[in-house]
Amino acid sequence: MRRREVARARSERFQQLVSAVDGALRQGLLDEARDCLKMLAREFPDEADRVAPLHERLDHRVRSAYDAAARRVMFQASELQGRGDFDAAVKLLEAVEVERLSRETSEDVFGRWSAACSLLGQERGLELLRYPDAQGRGLMLHRDPSVPYGMLVLSALGMGRDYFEGRVISRTDRQGATIIRRAGPFRAAELPADMSIGWYGRSYASTGTAAAETVRH
Repeated sequence: MRRREVARARSERFQQLVSAVDGALRQGLLDEARDCLKMLAREFPDEADRVAPLHERLDHRVRSAYDAAARRVMFQASELQGRGDFDAAVKLLEAVEVERLSRETSEDVFGRWSAACSLLGQERGLELLRYPDAQGRGLMLHRDPSVPYGMLVLSALGMGRDYFEGRVISRTDRQGATIIRRAGPFRAAELPADMSIGWYGRSYASTGTAAAETVRH
């Protein structure tokens, strides 16, 4: 009888925590759901298969929240582009945590970042090359007469703190040589005729021969 009581109490505790996670997810309380899942893992380590769907639901909700935040950033960046503040638009997009996004949203951020960098490069008279590292991640590079042995970073998306504006990517080291070899031209963005019109929801026009070889943004 004692063993049955212990088993019943554990079963009730398990269901209580599962219900708590479910309720927190329904209300959008993601931190609370995460804490309950940690308790489930700690108290019921052998029930990982039963708990796995709750982890999947939490991951989906977290990703949706990050996607929504990224789309708000894209809207703000588009407004900045519409006002001709390309540098601010680039900096805003650089701050997006692309590794937490869905594939579709990370592609959209990468495309908006590419467009903003293209406009910034045109404004500064730079010929940019883009290095795509992984999904939603990459570098924008340009040449400088003072750095004959490599290229300079204009902007980095999802590449971590090691890559920043002005960093030299050198041909003399293995990683730098790989980055420079893989960097290539991409579709250029056309300056808007009316700078007072926001860019949110617009596609940007192609110019030059590089457009034909462009990968999908």
